[in-house]
Amino acid sequence: MNKGEIKDILIDLYNGAYGQTLILIVNSKDNLFRFKNLFSDLSKGVIEEISLFEKIEFKYSGFEDLILKSNPKRNIYSNKIYISSNVSKPIIIWSLSFDEWYTCEGLIDGLIEAKKPGHQYLTNESDGILIEFSYLEHDLSGN
Repeated sequence: MNKGEIKDILIDLYNGAYGQTLILIVNSKDNLFRFKNLFSDLSKGVIEEISLFEKIEFKYSGFEDLILKSNPKRNIYSNKIYISSNVSKPIIIWSLSFDEWYTCEGLIDGLIEAKKPGHQYLTNESDGILIEFSYLEHDLSGN
């Protein structure tokens, strides 16, 4: 998988209206497919754990690392997202079951099929961090 252009992706952790929010802003169709394929690999167990920095180049703020984990035995009552609290910039671990990653893949498919700007919530506020995936809704050009 080729890395995307850094200007097309921004991932930001901030305190939003519903608490901590991680927004993934993607402004190219190629990178939309990169995330879809990554979520697909996680849903099938092809990838068990990976730092997002290993797969995709992106601008970021508010955190040190974002680790995605495929956990087929994850208890539905356990946390989906863990944040290290002992460092100045947190490390985020996002751990989902195969079915949950498949659901995320499907939500990205919805953005692809819509062929227009939009967003999907990949978690909800009760998961500890609200994760929003936004496509073509934000200007990342710096203008």
